[in-house]
Amino acid sequence: MIKEQYKTKDLIDPNDVITNFNDKKKKIRKNIYTVFPKVKRWANIATMISIPISVFGVATGNAIMTIAGFSLAGFSRFTKEQIHLLENKYRWITFLPSLVENKKI
Repeated sequence: MIKEQYKTKDLIDPNDVITNFNDKKKKIRKNIYTVFPKVKRWANIATMISIPISVFGVATGNAIMTIAGFSLAGFSRFTKEQIHLLENKYRWITFLPSLVENKKI
């Protein structure tokens, strides 16, 4: 929204910028506090399921089970690392002063 206004206008209303920023902040906070924990939980469940599958595949010599177990474990680990990276990337949004939130700048 602000980028579109910048293309058409020379001056942009500061209240529009703050409103746009607060909207993005709400979406990011929702991801950090609701979506990310759910994804972490499912990644942990996938890891717990992949361990017995891998052990069973190795014990029986079944290559398909072994590969499936290890790939599931790798995918869940990759997912955990991505969530951790995104949390660190957007964690700064929670440290903003309340003046910005209350539009008192």
